[in-house]
Amino acid sequence: MVVKFAFPDAREWKYIVQSLAALITEAN
Repeated sequence: MVVKFAFPDAREWKYIVQSLAALITEAN
């Protein structure tokens, strides 16, 4: 659902943030 995509639960946010942080670290 759109609402779930826009407001994922805390566990999903944690995974997303960690994934983005890993990509940024590798890019630098």
